[in-house]
Amino acid sequence: MIAASEPQEFVPHGRQQMKRHPGEVVMSYLQPNFHAESFLSDRLSQVAISEKPQLVERWILRGSSDGDTQCEEELFIKDKTAVWSRGTYSGLQSGDCSMVLCCYTCETPIKHALWCTFHAGMTEKTVLDTTEQISDEPKGVLMPSICLVDSDFIKIFSSDGEDYVACQQFQ
Repeated sequence: MIAASEPQEFVPHGRQQMKRHPGEVVMSYLQPNFHAESFLSDRLSQVAISEKPQLVERWILRGSSDGDTQCEEELFIKDKTAVWSRGTYSGLQSGDCSMVLCCYTCETPIKHALWCTFHAGMTEKTVLDTTEQISDEPKGVLMPSICLVDSDFIKIFSSDGEDYVACQQFQ
């Protein structure tokens, strides 16, 4: 049985960060020719008569270690934005000791987000060589990443700063 003397409500760090986030950024170079008709139709396509649905926020927590320190990582998702933050376990009692590692914004609402690790650096020879016995252990350099799935793309952001985008063929 677990007993708590002073239970406290958990407030995700990403929720606090989203209050300071500037929001979606629209790139002006995407529409090089400005036409009044396209501008007006673009603005009218964003208007809805019904009430705006309540945005759902969700988060994923995982434990990790940063050297000798035990940490807790959070991946907070709300609408088109995902916030990746890290904080120490000891900081949960003494205030906000979390820091934002990265913030990602997609063009469409994020449907799913997760941490994943890929194995990079495999060559064709490694894959096609049938004389060597195939092992279940993956080969290559570990590439810790965050994977974001929206309605159009699967986006992978590695901790090294590399970005990969795969188009979803079928929705």
